[in-house]
Amino acid sequence: WFIQQITTKFHSGWFAYNKQYIEQVPICVPQGKDQERTAKGIADRVERVRSSMASLRKKKLTNRERERLHREIEAHEERIDELVCELYGVDGIPS
Repeated sequence: WFIQQITTKFHSGWFAYNKQYIEQVPICVPQGKDQERTAKGIADRVERVRSSMASLRKKKLTNRERERLHREIEAHEERIDELVCELYGVDGIPS
């Protein structure tokens, strides 16, 4: 979202992701136990998403199993968004 506010938008809807824009992205380095706990929560959720995605690549899954994995991934990604907002001290991701 931040990049879209500061970069050039091309006609096809793509944005420029050149160094001059990327270096402006604020990076939060966790300070204190609360932020470290939040950062660990993000990392844990990312690992769960990766694991669920790896499970999805298995060929012998029922439709029910695939749907469950998709729901798990979606729930983890939503929680990651919430934790990132918490870490950066923002109310939510703008639409």
